[in-house]
Amino acid sequence: MATSIEQELKVLLNHDSYQRLFQYFNLDNQAAIRQSNYYYDFPDGRLKQVAAILRLRNYETKSEWTFKQQTQDHIAQEISQFNPQPIAPQPNHALQDYIHDSELLAQLKALGPLEQLRATYDLTTIRYQIPCSFGEFALDESHYLNHIDYEIELETDDLNAGLAGFQALLTELNIPWQVADKKIARVARRYQELQDQKANN
Repeated sequence: MATSIEQELKVLLNHDSYQRLFQYFNLDNQAAIRQSNYYYDFPDGRLKQVAAILRLRNYETKSEWTFKQQTQDHIAQEISQFNPQPIAPQPNHALQDYIHDSELLAQLKALGPLEQLRATYDLTTIRYQIPCSFGEFALDESHYLNHIDYEIELETDDLNAGLAGFQALLTELNIPWQVADKKIARVARRYQELQDQKANN
């Protein structure tokens, strides 16, 4: 189990900006980290209502459950349970069979019965991590619902220094500062777009 305070800045990219950053960081010979992400909520959307998510993230040889709740702009509290292997196939419900960390369980049970949690959305992210003097960048390509998007994130212990360094990087590469929504919000929006298209056909 790990509890932490995450300070994060996220910028949405187009494909051209993504490629510029990829070349700038010289990532051709760096191995990418492939993440399969699965999100959960109560039927009434209770986690979303309190600016929280529950996510299962599968890697090639391990996995982690994370509860994350935003406390301020760019700042969130995280509680994670690390597992020594992926959880596959990913569960759609009955999460009490998979989540064992006491602090994580207490946080979720304070919001509702664990057995009511259900899978909502999923996406796959191909990530490159780049350490820097003011934190760590993550350059992401995410796939979901026949759609691909790109973003760059910065995790930092000093938001002021991180913001200044982040903005300087994007200015140098002539990339606009377009604040990115959370991944789950982008997936939900894409899902709604597809539902609206079906309704109009």
